[in-house]
Amino acid sequence: MRELSIFADESGYLNSFYKISPYYIVTLLFHDQAVDQNPNIVRLNNSMAQLGIKDHAIHTGPLIRRESTYKNMSIEERKQIFNRIFYFTRNANVSFETLVIEKKMIAGRIELNAQLSRLLSAFLTSNLSYFTGFDKLIIYYDNGQAELTNILVSVFSSIFGNVEYRPMVPVEYRLFQSADLICTLSLLQLKMEKHELSNSEIAFFKSARTLKIVGKRYKTLESSASFPSSKTNSVGEPQNWAENWTNISGNDILISTFCGCSTMVVHLPSKQTTRVRFPSSAPR
Repeated sequence: MRELSIFADESGYLNSFYKISPYYIVTLLFHDQAVDQNPNIVRLNNSMAQLGIKDHAIHTGPLIRRESTYKNMSIEERKQIFNRIFYFTRNANVSFETLVIEKKMIAGRIELNAQLSRLLSAFLTSNLSYFTGFDKLIIYYDNGQAELTNILVSVFSSIFGNVEYRPMVPVEYRLFQSADLICTLSLLQLKMEKHELSNSEIAFFKSARTLKIVGKRYKTLESSASFPSSKTNSVGEPQNWAENWTNISGNDILISTFCGCSTMVVHLPSKQTTRVRFPSSAPR
């Protein structure tokens, strides 16, 4: 039986004013369960244990901004964690889709929910041949994402009859942490383009120029029709250098990139809405 695991993460809020949270971003990460992730997970767990960190869910946003559990860590320590989840995700051989909504001209929460539902439905229906190739689609959801989960259930259930929903705890699923990484990098790419990076974000990457170098390596995909069988749509094949994570330094942030798809809602002066492709900020 072919099964597809789906992990979703969000950046921004479905119910907040756009000036506080100007973007709402959803990353869907897809893992064909025929691909064994256990060796990759063991490497990451062992590498984190060497830092003295066990049973920890890596949250990339707070990690970069030195918030929450990372507030007492040095930038060197935080970069070491970042590089490890980055290596893990690059080596995971998974695919993803990022949906981005700019909330500036969205008239309230209901319209925002409707817009996200339309984007998600359009992506799924344009890739029916891929998803129907699986006997079961399994969506893992975090109980802290109630509104997003409701939208996922509604849209997926309206299109597919073989969907199963399973609650999960982020600390137990490294691929959910990878979705969080990709979602955060997508937000950073947007903020960089609009010169909205915070001082802590710039300091983590040494400069905005470093992120610009990353951005230049992203490939804009003309169409998601081949998703995700095309290599340009998936995180890369396992690399030999990922075997030895004990030598990872926190000094250098990786600037190689994942390839993925991103769909952004842009409001034109006429208030018509169109979907455009923009370079995904997830590294290859």
